[in-house]
Amino acid sequence: AGRRLAVGPLRSVPGADENQEALTQKLSPESFRRKEALAIVKFAGPALSIPLCDPIMSCVDAVCIGQFASTVELAALGPNIVIFNFISYTFQFMSIATTISVSNAIADGDKKKAGRVVSSAVWITILAGLAMAIPLFISGEAALAATGSVPELLHVGLEYLRIRLLSCPAVLCTMVLQAGLLAQKDSVTPLLAVLISGGFNVVGDIFLIRTMRMGLAGAAWATTAAQYVALFVLLLMGYARRREGDVGLSASPPTKQELKPFLSAIGPLC
Repeated sequence: AGRRLAVGPLRSVPGADENQEALTQKLSPESFRRKEALAIVKFAGPALSIPLCDPIMSCVDAVCIGQFASTVELAALGPNIVIFNFISYTFQFMSIATTISVSNAIADGDKKKAGRVVSSAVWITILAGLAMAIPLFISGEAALAATGSVPELLHVGLEYLRIRLLSCPAVLCTMVLQAGLLAQKDSVTPLLAVLISGGFNVVGDIFLIRTMRMGLAGAAWATTAAQYVALFVLLLMGYARRREGDVGLSASPPTKQELKPFLSAIGPLC
C-alpha cells in the first residue's frame, strides 16, 4: 500500500494542440463574435454598392442635366426613372433565385452545376429584357403618360426612354451575374464593376451633355453604355478569368432539365 508509482514526463497527444485551440475559441465567445462581425462587414460593405448603383447613376444624370441642360429635360427624366425602377424591382426575384440556386449547388460541391445555373439565369434575363424592351419601345408614350407625365414632356422623355431600353438585357444580366458572385462570397468584383461603370457614366454625362450639347439623349447614351461596361467587367473579372474548377459560364442554351430546378426556385418568389 505504501508503494509509490513512478510517473514519467507527460507526452503531448497528436492533435491535442488543435483541439485545445478549438476549445479555447469555443470558450471565448467575444472574440468569436468580433471575428464574425468583421467577416460580415468585409462582405456586406462592398455588396452595398449593388443596390446603390442605379440610384447613383440616376442622380448623376439629374445633376448633369440640371446643370448643363434645360429644366424641361430635367422634368422629363423623372417619369423615366419611375419606369426603369419598376423594371429593376420587378425582376429582383431573378437575383434572389440565382443566389439561392448557386449557393445550394456550391454547398453540394457541384460547381459545374452552379455555373449552369448562372448560365441559365443569363439566358432567361436576356429574353426577359427583350420582352420588356420591345413593348415599351413601341408603346413608350402610353407608358410615360401612365406615370403622370404631362404632354409637353412626352416627346423629350420618349427619346430618353427608347435609348435606355437598349440596355434592358444588360441590366438584368448584370443582376444575375452579381447574384452568382455573391453566392460565391465574392462581393469585391461587383464593387469594382459598379465603380468602373459609375466613373464611365460620370465622364460620359459630362462629355455628352456639356461638351456635345446632347441634353437628355446624351444622359441616356452615357447610362446605357455604362451599364454595358458593368456587364463586361463582371463577365471578364468575375467569370472569364476564373481558375480551373471555379464557377464558369456556358454559351450553350440551357436544357429543360437544367432549367427545371432554377424555375422551381423562381416560382415562389414571383
